[in-house]
Amino acid sequence: MQVNRSAYYVYARGETHRESPSRINCVARIKECFYIHHRRRYGRRRIAVELKIGRHRVRKVLQRENLRAIAPKKFKPQMTDSKHGQPVSPNLLQHGANTPESLGEVLVGDISYLP
Repeated sequence: MQVNRSAYYVYARGETHRESPSRINCVARIKECFYIHHRRRYGRRRIAVELKIGRHRVRKVLQRENLRAIAPKKFKPQMTDSKHGQPVSPNLLQHGANTPESLGEVLVGDISYLP
């Protein structure tokens, strides 16, 4: 039998492991920070910094309680909706009356998002 003598006698006396009040308080604070203050957006690193607790302890608590932070969605630029019934702006440069006379008189631009 390869068990520590002290562990055997603790087992023989029927003692059970009790969590310390500070550890129970730590779990409550982590859950409060996770759910109430940051609505499941904070992970172990940011919770550890905010509560000044070791990130490994926070990781263990989050794993034991099966808590996972919600990851932010990847940014996807929104394209213009060109299928609408609105009138299209007229092309003011296409007509002969508004022909530019010098450089820099007319400036044009284009905003395009390439996926």
